[in-house]
Amino acid sequence: MEYDSCEEAVATCKEIVDRFFEHVNANKFSFEELYSGYTMFGEDPFIVSDDERCMFSAWDYAKKRCLEMCA
Repeated sequence: MEYDSCEEAVATCKEIVDRFFEHVNANKFSFEELYSGYTMFGEDPFIVSDDERCMFSAWDYAKKRCLEMCA
């Protein structure tokens, strides 16, 4: 897919990662279990751009989300 801005592309990537966690009951899992589950079974969206500042790491974002859910 093509996007008009980096922000739009990043937002879409975040939505893809967030969808993985929508139906997860975070209270049942540790951070390690949540993150491991994502890295094994979650999608890995990425951005291809000529703008070197426009980047996204699904694993980094998933780690942040897991930390938030387990806090």
